[in-house]
Amino acid sequence: MPIKFNCHKCGASLRVPEQHIGKKARCPKCDEKCVVPATSQGSESGSEGGEEFEDIGNVLEHPATATPVGLPPAIGAPTAVPTAAPLPPGSSDPPAMASPVAPPFQSNSASPYASPIGKPQGNAISGSIMHPLYEARNMMKIWGWLTFIVGILYCLTIVGIIVAWVFIWMGWLVKGAAEAVTIGIETGDMAQLRLANERLGTFFKILGVGAIIWLALVGIYLLIVIVAIIIGVAGAAAG
Repeated sequence: MPIKFNCHKCGASLRVPEQHIGKKARCPKCDEKCVVPATSQGSESGSEGGEEFEDIGNVLEHPATATPVGLPPAIGAPTAVPTAAPLPPGSSDPPAMASPVAPPFQSNSASPYASPIGKPQGNAISGSIMHPLYEARNMMKIWGWLTFIVGILYCLTIVGIIVAWVFIWMGWLVKGAAEAVTIGIETGDMAQLRLANERLGTFFKILGVGAIIWLALVGIYLLIVIVAIIIGVAGAAAG
């Protein structure tokens, strides 16, 4: 049932739907903002001749519930849902309805690919790389001890003393790398993992140099044998 009342400025008879009780409505004649009363005012004869507002959108929010300009809404306050205004008489196009503002994206579930903020990932990465060496630590220790023993045995010969220290050094490097990688994986000590890498790197450098020297000696030996055979064959042919 519409509420009928008069504008307190120009006296125009106005009529507003009852759901707007307590809100402010703009008079279409003088643009005065009038509070919609709870009950109809004036005589029925005067009210019947009243005119309806041209646009229900002219009905404003009550000052008590309106949000001040420039301030965010109070926490926990219900957000008004935009609704379409009724069509004015003689209008065929529906009024535009304000689109609700989409809230900022918030994800309740953490991405499985996201790294924890502030948590260093170096230990986990280094540990995963060194894990195969950790699994072979016992074999590395055995190999180191055997190489160490071979070096000691070389010391028993006069010629072997020249190269014995190389085998002793290589055995110490492999055994030390196995011990360092064990401590590094089990305690997460990055310094121990780096030490294991350095010892293994030195070991392979010595092994590479030794292999080159061995190949060179084998080549020289084969060359001497071939030259000796050629000289022997040539001497036999000349005789």
